[in-house]
Amino acid sequence: MANIPPAMHRVADRAERTRGFKTASVPRREASMLAFLFFLGAALFLEVNLVGRLLLPEAVLAALFPFAIFFHGRRLLEKGPATVIALAMLWLLFQVLTDLVRNTPFEDFSRGWSKIVFFTINFCALYLLIDNRQARLVAVLLGYVLSVFLRYFVDPSEYMSDDPWKFGLGFAAGVGLLVLLRGKKDHGALAVPAVAMMVLAGFVMSEGARSMGAICLATSIYMFTQMFLARKRSKRLKFSLLRAVFILVGGTMLAMALQEVYSYAALEGMFGSEAREKYVAQSRGQYGILLGGRTEIYASSQAVADSPILGHGSWAKDRKYVLILLELRRLGYDLDDSILRSDLIPTHSHLMGAWVEAGIGGIVLWLWTLGLTLRVLTSLYLVRHPLAPVAVFIAINLLWDVLFSPFGHERRIIVDISLIVLLFARDQILSGRWVGSKKNPHEAVDRHHLVQPGSVS
Repeated sequence: MANIPPAMHRVADRAERTRGFKTASVPRREASMLAFLFFLGAALFLEVNLVGRLLLPEAVLAALFPFAIFFHGRRLLEKGPATVIALAMLWLLFQVLTDLVRNTPFEDFSRGWSKIVFFTINFCALYLLIDNRQARLVAVLLGYVLSVFLRYFVDPSEYMSDDPWKFGLGFAAGVGLLVLLRGKKDHGALAVPAVAMMVLAGFVMSEGARSMGAICLATSIYMFTQMFLARKRSKRLKFSLLRAVFILVGGTMLAMALQEVYSYAALEGMFGSEAREKYVAQSRGQYGILLGGRTEIYASSQAVADSPILGHGSWAKDRKYVLILLELRRLGYDLDDSILRSDLIPTHSHLMGAWVEAGIGGIVLWLWTLGLTLRVLTSLYLVRHPLAPVAVFIAINLLWDVLFSPFGHERRIIVDISLIVLLFARDQILSGRWVGSKKNPHEAVDRHHLVQPGSVS
């Protein structure tokens, strides 16, 4: 060493410092990305006025979108994101054609087109930023949970003020509980979150959030099932049509049984007088609680029947379909006067809303989404992983929303996050890459989610 020239020592020292800097910079960059994604989720309650009403994260994602596409856009060619983008573009194409044919006013078609465009931009940017990494998903989800509670305490909507656990707090609380209570891959770790979700189900039902309570309860039952049936797998878990049919039939029978249990509990006043009155009002009609709870189906189905290929246009208005709901009074149902005061065709469904506004091309994305949720739910119970309960809860909630909830303002990002979680579950859990060796069950995950060449950081 004494014979090595000083210049060589300086080169060696610089190389060593450079190696140390690069190694140390990796966790710092990842920590910065986690903080940024947490901020995006937490800022969902903030709005900006740029081209209409935008959530602050939407404006940020739109600004980042060109750079993300330029540097890492090739990842969007993967099967999952490519399918979402292609079907969203089909939805947009049919929406544009419908609006041109229907001569939709600018103030309506501009909102209809931008809804689909921002939904797609949000998805692409978030998908590239999250980069299929578990910690980044957790950061976004925890940020979202914080944003919902901040909205409730800072600036709640009218609906949220009246029914907070139905309009936001119930779903956020469920996601937060399952993320914070996630444990190891051992099946026994599911017991605590399963019990927690059962308790949450009872609480939100007592607060009048019947559907969210049912979603929490279904998640709890799913986790208890997973405790007994899950097993470690070292190879790809293939889709089974027979297993899917069995689970769907079993799930339908369970839903019918739970409906009977809820009916008895509500009528006996176990969830309070307000829940009892609401249930009686919605179930007294000729076709029971299903139509009473979603009276909009009666109008939207007629609108679709009248124009199934091309829709009625963005923010479709036709008083005829509103007045159709008056027929429900003859059938014994009470109607929400706010629906009757509007000229908008009632839909109250991601799927039916897209069909009414854009036509047949608008529903393909939502049919594919239903298939994705069922694919995850009919296979995930055989897999153990800390985030599996989160994926189950989000899948069941998304299944409900696609069928029975409107695609509104915040949903543009919430649905994007849900789709990314489910794609993560399908591509990672079902492929077996979330299952490591017996010696170190987290080895496969850690190795896969260490720094990857060209990763977003």
